[in-house]
Amino acid sequence: MGAPPVVIVITCLRRRSIAGRWRAEGDVSETENGPASRWASDEHAEWLPGERFLVNRWDAKVGDKDFRGMAVFGCDDRDGYFATFYDNAGNHPTYTITIEDNTWSLTGTEQRATYEFAADGQSIHVKWEMRGDQGWQPLCDLTSKRVDRH
Repeated sequence: MGAPPVVIVITCLRRRSIAGRWRAEGDVSETENGPASRWASDEHAEWLPGERFLVNRWDAKVGDKDFRGMAVFGCDDRDGYFATFYDNAGNHPTYTITIEDNTWSLTGTEQRATYEFAADGQSIHVKWEMRGDQGWQPLCDLTSKRVDRH
């Protein structure tokens, strides 16, 4: 099966319209990287000129630690839907994305996530998991609420 045409991708991303400012809050599970804690972030998503890639930047507090970064969402004819994340710890994972109705599923080698979009476009429920010795383990469970739209 080939990748969806770029025009379909752009239509899908616009329909889910995550461009704008968001506030995300939720719980982070205990992992080998640290104890259970709270997540709070301010996020800003915007289209790059040409509206082929959507860039999301975040400034988070995870427990008492700063966590900053950005993600680039897009699609091409070779790879289909994808996202690459970059953060202040030097991580840069790439995910394949499948989109079904109001849910985006991101799958990477070490982490995966689901983004469930509310029908009104005002919130997103996000669940991340990480691969551990015993399979997939919960990483965080967040709710993002729209602050304003671009």
